[in-house]
Amino acid sequence: MRFQCQTDMAVAVKRRRGSEVNRTFSSSAVCYKSGTVEEEESFWGVSCSKPAPFTDDAICQHRRDAVDYSVQITKEMAEAGETTRPVRIYADGIYDMFHSGHARQLMQAKCMFHRVYLIVGVCNDALTYKMKGRTVMNETERYEAIRHCRYVDELVHSAPWSIDEHFLQKHKIDFVAHDDLPYGAGGEEDIYKWLKVSNSTLSMSEQSGCNISLNVVGYFGDRE
Repeated sequence: MRFQCQTDMAVAVKRRRGSEVNRTFSSSAVCYKSGTVEEEESFWGVSCSKPAPFTDDAICQHRRDAVDYSVQITKEMAEAGETTRPVRIYADGIYDMFHSGHARQLMQAKCMFHRVYLIVGVCNDALTYKMKGRTVMNETERYEAIRHCRYVDELVHSAPWSIDEHFLQKHKIDFVAHDDLPYGAGGEEDIYKWLKVSNSTLSMSEQSGCNISLNVVGYFGDRE
């Protein structure tokens, strides 16, 4: 699966070269003209021919507008490839001194399903210093490291330490990727427990030479 994902990404880069994006937007919603594979890949951000945009960039808002979040994507649907759009997965972290372990983690998240739109949140310096301690890289350097990772489609800067339903709905997130172990903060034993308890999980096997084990936590809250 890892080889297939990397192959698909390489093909996407070749397809993207020299192509132009053909999009039209109405005042109330996005009307996307899907004429070619290249246009679709560029619109959803899966061509990886340029750094991932920030979440408040116009293209990311256009992508969110194109998502019908009232339609629930289940794990079964995603695994079977029975979705009309890429599955939106969120992962977050500090990503100080970005290294191969971080890249493998994001690759696992990107390859969980056939078509994944990977959103990555990175905490800013002030929050990181308060909750965890000093870093080697400053927030701008950490943002840029993630933006230039081939698996990332969108970056959330100044990401919160813990997420809630409002955050998931705002970014139209289908699943949240995180490791198996409890992550305590602010007096809580595991800040992801409410997601893990309320919804099904998909465990990922550890990558050789890297101590990583991921879960995908489905978010099936009320959607309006």
